[in-house]
Amino acid sequence: MRARRIALGSAGALLAGSLVVAGGAPSYAIDGDECLDINEVGEPGENDVTQFAADGSPASALQVPATQQRVTELTGRVAGDGVTVAVLDSGVLSTGGLLDVERGQPAPGATRTSDLVWHQGTLLAGIIAGAPDADTGLPVGIAPGAAIYDQRIYDTGADDDELTQVDADALADGLDAIAPRVGKDGIRIVTVGVRVPADTPRLREAVERVTERGAILVAASGQRTDPDEESPQATFRAGEDGAESSWPAGYSRQSEDGDAIPGVLSVTTTGAPGDGGDDATLQDLILFSSAIDVAAPSRGAVSVALNGRYCSTYVESTAVAAAEVSGVLALLMTAYPKDRREQIITRLEATASGATRVDPATPNTRVGRGVVQPYEALTRPLSPDRRGNLPFGVPAEQEAVPAQLPEAAPDVLASTRDNAVWWGLLGGGALVVLALLRPVLARRR
Repeated sequence: MRARRIALGSAGALLAGSLVVAGGAPSYAIDGDECLDINEVGEPGENDVTQFAADGSPASALQVPATQQRVTELTGRVAGDGVTVAVLDSGVLSTGGLLDVERGQPAPGATRTSDLVWHQGTLLAGIIAGAPDADTGLPVGIAPGAAIYDQRIYDTGADDDELTQVDADALADGLDAIAPRVGKDGIRIVTVGVRVPADTPRLREAVERVTERGAILVAASGQRTDPDEESPQATFRAGEDGAESSWPAGYSRQSEDGDAIPGVLSVTTTGAPGDGGDDATLQDLILFSSAIDVAAPSRGAVSVALNGRYCSTYVESTAVAAAEVSGVLALLMTAYPKDRREQIITRLEATASGATRVDPATPNTRVGRGVVQPYEALTRPLSPDRRGNLPFGVPAEQEAVPAQLPEAAPDVLASTRDNAVWWGLLGGGALVVLALLRPVLARRR
């Protein structure tokens, strides 16, 4: 499919909550390989990404190769096999790295062109299920065995009056379109890399319709708006809480207008591995929110561009983090095919770094329960019940078992020792009696 050429001059800031690409290249990418720069379809050239999963990349930090290998060892299947993930975004191009893509019919008004214009949908799908690099075998997608269901809900992230933008109705239309396909044998994960600023009754109903059928809806927690827009979400403020301005991510917690919706998972990003994830580095890019459940590193993630070439992300993105978490969930579903949604979510959240029984009244607005740890989520022997609850008061990884006292070794000299003690006592007693009687006996002489 031919992608339409678009102007990129004003694309430094995309849709709020979607990918932002700018700044310097990660160490393992050649200049010109950021996904935005190769947004349009063209002939593969000398600027392709040539090194994958380098030290410090999200794939390395999340132990993706080891986790994928362990899934195969445990199940004999490729990570993600048997799981379908819907991507509600700008459309997904089926390329050499993304072959198992089923395309849904866009809802009326979702698009004004048959061409794929914006790269983000393909980018997210590649992070979830992109095939490994054919030459090196290094990972691209976290769950390469997963199937992608493409539900296009907008055209572009650049300013273009002729193309559609994301709004609550478009997102609700997309959710309504996939709802009949959600279920144990259909779509099990829904990835939403965009945010809308307002909670509408129609959007809430659409989210409830999808999650009530058993899907996990993984939503980007949201990026800041362009400072030129003079929006309250454009500038960091101490103590801010963006939960009421980021939807559908905000549905993961109770709000003024309704209860939390089970099955909604709000995801943010951390700083690049190695820079400490310093809040000062990110506060101008992402929204802090009490709705955040978990986090994942995102800068330097490798995926697929609209021309089929590999590309990498240059800055942190909550949309990319949401795709990574979707891939981890698909991987866990392959390993635990009998688990319910609540059990899979518990495995993810209980093993996140820093996961504790926090007071819901004082959530961590920066990383929620912490950074996801796929290998831990896969291998730690958790036993969540059907509601996702873990046994209370015992370590998550095992039941408490009373310690047993060690058995004493047989003492073959025990009887001899006992006899010696008694003879000693009797002999000692006799000596004491003789000592007492000695003066009496001496006078009688």
